[in-house]
Amino acid sequence: MRAALRAGAKFSLVLTHNPAVTRAIEVIAADAWTPVKYPGAVRDPDTGDWTSDAEVAEISYTAFASTKHKTTARLIVRRVKDARYSDGLFPLWRYHPFFTNSDEPASPTSINTCPTDHAIPPGLGVHSS
Repeated sequence: MRAALRAGAKFSLVLTHNPAVTRAIEVIAADAWTPVKYPGAVRDPDTGDWTSDAEVAEISYTAFASTKHKTTARLIVRRVKDARYSDGLFPLWRYHPFFTNSDEPASPTSINTCPTDHAIPPGLGVHSS
């Protein structure tokens, strides 16, 4: 990531779960999550929103905060209902965070799906600006 920044490139990195990432995800407001339009999703006739088992949200996040290389950029998180617990009173989610300095929008319409129907963020990878 440091080399990408020095070269003026944009980056998008999938993050592993660690306590700092988990804390950042936990502070995302409930109303910040937006449904992702997956193949087979349907529009709610009352709200016009897409009904899907996945949602996306973003917040500002500082990676490597305790080092001299701390970097603040966007933490974009896709969450998916955990199908193993579909009968629960409250949904259980699996979270898939990525960290990016890209200006690409993280709206549900910009989250694409691959042939296995998993959402992938726009511009995933390192690319020049």
